[in-house]
Amino acid sequence: MGFASESRERAKPVVPLAGMVDILFLLLIFFMTASTLRDQELQMQIALPGSENSQLTANLDAMQTSITVDKFNNIFLGQRQVTMPELRDVLSQLAKDYPNETLVIRGDRESSYGTAIEIIDLAQALGINDVRAAEVKKASAISSLE
Repeated sequence: MGFASESRERAKPVVPLAGMVDILFLLLIFFMTASTLRDQELQMQIALPGSENSQLTANLDAMQTSITVDKFNNIFLGQRQVTMPELRDVLSQLAKDYPNETLVIRGDRESSYGTAIEIIDLAQALGINDVRAAEVKKASAISSLE
């Protein structure tokens, strides 16, 4: 016993695409913004020291925390200049929240070696074990590979 007449067509199910398109655009904007901010962090004007050993070079494409020391021994976390006590607080929180985080120290070749060692000691004392130094490959090492 059917209540609907056979001549009446049933409505086909419809997937609302407007909401999905909005979400797609929001995700696109989020990832574009996040990648732009990441590029700005790595564009700080410093001259990285050279290294002939490619195993020491940090992988700057991986997700990690970068600390930059400029030639005047100013310490930067991202684009923000920090003091050593502020850096201690940030690294302490980082060690608690992300115990397997990679810490990359980007030091200008004219900066003080002592500042970089101080940051490495601080990070390891707070429980961050994966501390790396960022450098560029020397031209002599590149020509010898060819």
